[in-house]
Amino acid sequence: SAPSYSFASSGNSDNGMYLPSANALSFATAGNDVLTITAGGNVGIGTTSPEYQLTVKEETAGKQIYLRQSAADNGWLLGTANADGALHFYRRGEGASPTDNERLTISAGGNVGIGLTTANSQLSISNNAHIGSLYQGTVAPTNGLFVDGNVGIGATTSSNKLDVWGNAKIAGSLTLDGNLLPASDDTYDLGSNTARWNNLYLGPATMHIGTSTSDEYTI
Repeated sequence: SAPSYSFASSGNSDNGMYLPSANALSFATAGNDVLTITAGGNVGIGTTSPEYQLTVKEETAGKQIYLRQSAADNGWLLGTANADGALHFYRRGEGASPTDNERLTISAGGNVGIGLTTANSQLSISNNAHIGSLYQGTVAPTNGLFVDGNVGIGATTSSNKLDVWGNAKIAGSLTLDGNLLPASDDTYDLGSNTARWNNLYLGPATMHIGTSTSDEYTI
């Protein structure tokens, strides 16, 4: 819209401010509305009808807000950069032609992606993660996870480094630096009638067979 108050003396008659409606104020550059303050005090950038105290709108999807310190080029950008309705956060690099690297995405459905442009799960993390504050000086392995405390899978409580409530399968070797003990005495089997172990290799120590030390046989 053509401004009511323009800077004609400077040859910029399309730049200025005007009253778009009662008790509202708009600013225009090159004949285009760029900022509007409504009668209720809402501020709109790129829109003449802001619904909230601050509304930023861009006709084409892009990075609407840029935050940086002083004259440094390594700031942060955020915006709805894609047509998927997601909110994207970017870290701008340094130099004459800085690159905007996406660091975090929140999808329209609420999924969060860290280091990813698309989050297909409630939390998707590219590369690695570390949970806890005890060993933050240690870097988690690539595409891996470090957990400082206990882990419970299918459990409502966890009193061990790993508690699995339910079946578990290991497709590979299991190496122990300690004893392999059942949770209860004389209760669980090692193998079954239909799932037998093939070979059993034992060292030179004694094998104990029985329900207790009072009635056991030794080999």
